[in-house]
Formats: sequence, structure tokens, C-alpha cells
Amino acid sequence: MDQERRHFTRVSFQGDAYLEWHGGSATVGVRDLSLNGALLSLPPDWDGSDREIYHLTIPLADDISIHMQLTLAHHRGGVAGFHCHRLDLDSMSHLRRLVELNMQDPSLLRRQLADLIHETP
Repeated sequence: MDQERRHFTRVSFQGDAYLEWHGGSATVGVRDLSLNGALLSLPPDWDGSDREIYHLTIPLADDISIHMQLTLAHHRGGVAGFHCHRLDLDSMSHLRRLVELNMQDPSLLRRQLADLIHETP
């Protein structure tokens, strides 16, 4: 998907995370994050589907993590994009700060947060 078509700015984030789904779990690599999802590197034996609800835990520090409830948006060659459906308040605060620190235009973040609030389920 072209950057111009993206509704939410993705920021680079290199680190490991833990992905869980019904009947499975895996350590995954986080490539980038946005307020609305994540791009992950998956293990070769990953067997998820687009009908699953996934839970992603991204550790930031010893006692700080981002927790996201996700669905699969696309999967190709060991890399998958996930759409965020649920985020607790603490995780949203941590993710917002992470995105804010990596964006050049803070007003863009405010517009994206407004768009996220006004999205229909």
C-alpha cells in the first residue's frame, strides 16, 4: 500500500514481540507500528488465518508493554500486516508517545487520533 494511501503514519520499530491466537503463539519481529496496526516478521512455521483474533504484546521496558488486539490484514512471504481492533488506555498512551517521538509533524498525529476516534466499527 502506498504511503499516500495510508490513513495512519507508520513508524519504524525494531524489536521482538509475542503474538498469541487461538491454538498458537509465536515470538515475532516488529518492523513498524502505527496507531492502527503493526507490520510483523513471522516465523517460517506460522499458521495463522485472517479469521483469527490475535493478541500482540510488545515489551518496551521491564514493566511497560503495548498490548493490541489484532486481525490479519495481509500476509506475504513471512511478513504480515495486522489491523488493531482494541487497545487498552495505557497501551494507547505508550503507542501514541512512541509514534509522536518518531513523527516530524505533531499536528499530523492529532489529526490521526481524531480520525481514529471517529472511525466506525
